[in-house]
Parts: sequence; structure tokens; C-alpha cells
Amino acid sequence: MPESSPAPESEPESEEVTRDPVTYDSVTVHYQAGGEEPFTVERVIRLADSFFPGSGERALQVIDDPRKGPVGGLFDVDLILIPPEKISHLVLRKGEKVTTVTAEEALSGDAPGFSTSDAS
Repeated sequence: MPESSPAPESEPESEEVTRDPVTYDSVTVHYQAGGEEPFTVERVIRLADSFFPGSGERALQVIDDPRKGPVGGLFDVDLILIPPEKISHLVLRKGEKVTTVTAEEALSGDAPGFSTSDAS
């Protein structure tokens, strides 16, 4: 029996290649403890329900755009994990629009524009 040749793979659509993954211009984490300053991450592409390495305790992971570094250089990726119980609220900014959500809303995927299941 002759072997059939596999179907040629199609080229990815240009939209997939050129799409900007940034979901928010910035996310600012405000802590419940009064002495801790808010922490801002620029060009955030995703919030994820994650765990701290070693302890396995639940964490909110803020994933920033690794392409924000110098063009042609290596990607700079930071591991940003925050205990949800220490978060008072998060401020999400995209252009002129500002939204405030709780850590639980962000972890459950209820934050506008965020999905904890995919990066789109």
C-alpha cells in the first residue's frame, strides 16, 4: 500500500504573528499591610493562578511581556508571585481605562480583559 504524503502545514496567519500580547499597560498591586508600597508591573499579558516553588502555597502570578526589553536582545522574564491573602486590590490600566479588582477576581479570571487559562 503506497504511503500518503502528509498534508502541507499552513502558514500561520499574519495576525497571529504580529498580534500584540499586552493585555494591560500596567497592573498595580496594593497590599493589605499599610507599610508596604504598591507594586506596579508594566505591559502585563496575563494573570495566573500559580504556586510558590518549594512550599506549594497559592500565588497570583503577574506575567509581563518578555519583549519589552531591548530589541534584538535576550528576553527578560521576571517571576512575579504574590500571596493572594496579602493583596488588598489590583488596579488594571489600559490607556485611559482603569479598573479595580480583588485578587480572587483576578485568580478566577473575572478581571476584565484577563484570562487565567490563556494568554490572549
